[in-house]
Amino acid sequence: MRLQQIAGNPQSSIQANKLVEISTSSLTPRVPPCRYGMTIKPELTSPRASRVAVFLDTSLSMSGKKIFYAKDIVKRLASILGDLGSTFEFYSFCKNVRPVQPPRDLSSLISRLLDLQLCEGTNFLRVFEALNDINADRFLVVTDGIPSIGPREPDRLVHRLQRLRIDPKRVVFILTTDEPTQFIVSLSQGLGISYYTLSGDEKKDLSSLLVHIGVFEVVPVEARIEVPPWITVSSSNIPVKRDNSEYTVDLIEAALSGSEVYVVFESLLEECGIDIYATVKLKVKICRDGVIEEDVHVLGAYKLSRPPESGTTVPVMPNLLFQK
Repeated sequence: MRLQQIAGNPQSSIQANKLVEISTSSLTPRVPPCRYGMTIKPELTSPRASRVAVFLDTSLSMSGKKIFYAKDIVKRLASILGDLGSTFEFYSFCKNVRPVQPPRDLSSLISRLLDLQLCEGTNFLRVFEALNDINADRFLVVTDGIPSIGPREPDRLVHRLQRLRIDPKRVVFILTTDEPTQFIVSLSQGLGISYYTLSGDEKKDLSSLLVHIGVFEVVPVEARIEVPPWITVSSSNIPVKRDNSEYTVDLIEAALSGSEVYVVFESLLEECGIDIYATVKLKVKICRDGVIEEDVHVLGAYKLSRPPESGTTVPVMPNLLFQK
């Protein structure tokens, strides 16, 4: 991530009650307020997984919101990995595993996701046999974790899978349920694979998902900007949350899209010659031993630009600040 300061777009308006006569004094031009700018440009490190194979459960137990969330997460993962240059392979499975023809672009992937129909039950033995024959850095299995065909007792399946050459650290089950099934828990304990539940707000929490599945070592989540109490946000290109004198801006979407976050501050004081400094903190997510953790690091105090169009660039490397 690098920080720099940018120009704002001052806008002013005069609101008046039409029933009240406007005096000539009210038409006196207002002195322009003191504005300061900052730009935040988060940068992700290169993905750790260059070849990713995604398996989507299309069995009958995935009906309703499960398949809706599953297709949505596959679509978002394909978009992210494609933009970062990773190779994305897509398979669907129920009784057997079926490769889906590689889509030309995201719109064609969405079309193929819509065309997928639910069928029969789930045979996880066939999934692991397919994993054994595919060359990939990471295997993502999007499922509800309910077996209905083939070995349905975890111990039996674990015994069958011990002869396969599967690295459990490369396999992640992305579950479309609030809690993992006992089958998945036992499978995780027996094979050492990890799982991630898409529950509550986590359905949209890509930062947790990306670090959990091992695509990135560290993912920037948000920047916290602390300013003096007489400084307030005038405008920004994304929503900014305020807690007393601290402002929080989300970084994950900007980092994934390669865009910038613009924030323009306004001083409540009439004096514009005062130097204003903001303390910036970086919050990231890291997955350590299958557990997602949050860390916050103080980047330092930076002088806000005045006028807003001037400023300096501060390089920030989250992967160096937050070591596993």
